[in-house]
Amino acid sequence: MKDNKLIAEFMGNIPIFENEYQMVTHNNMCYGVDELKYHTDWNWLMQVVEKILNISLELDSMETYYNITDSIPNIEQTHEAVIEFIKWYNEQNIMINKIYCDICSQASVETLQIITEETFYCCTMCRDNNEDREIKDNNFYEDCVIDYKS
Repeated sequence: MKDNKLIAEFMGNIPIFENEYQMVTHNNMCYGVDELKYHTDWNWLMQVVEKILNISLELDSMETYYNITDSIPNIEQTHEAVIEFIKWYNEQNIMINKIYCDICSQASVETLQIITEETFYCCTMCRDNNEDREIKDNNFYEDCVIDYKS
């Protein structure tokens, strides 16, 4: 389904072959485009809804927020609202940047903030495991954060 491919790419999933995606959010399993379940499985779709709601709040787009939340009891309507948002979002050229932990390089933060050489991020796990050494404070804007991944 073409729309599910659009969602997979929006969620940052990488095509490893022409029509097969490595799904970061689903146990790192590989799924063909025709196996994507965003249109039938709430577990898949709600991760997308959460990301969209976070973005819409950051962009102060309450119309988008209510359009998505009002459609939630119906998976078909929610899927359609998600597609509508992603198409609009892609046309806006809004840049989501990813900051990786400076210590482990594994954990990351998705943010609307522009990343510079001075931007620093250290994940909670690295902070907890490095109590004996001084780690400088994170200096990205918390209110620009869309998602944390560890």
